[in-house]
This record gives sequence, C-alpha cells and structure tokens, in this order.
Amino acid sequence: MGVSGFHSLLCSRSRDYHLVINSLTHTVMTMD
Repeated sequence: MGVSGFHSLLCSRSRDYHLVINSLTHTVMTMD
C-alpha cells in the first residue's frame, strides 16, 4: 500500500463524509 493507495482511501473517505453531511443538511432543512 503506497501513496496512491492511501490517497484513494482518503478520497473514498471524504466522499462518504460528504454524503453524510449532505443528508444531515437535508434532514435539518426539511425539519425547519
């Protein structure tokens, strides 16, 4: 597992994080 492997892992992690943030924001906006 070199630098490229770590980078791809980081990218997939941030994409999941972005999805969670989006769904959270959507939930808050719907509640309001």
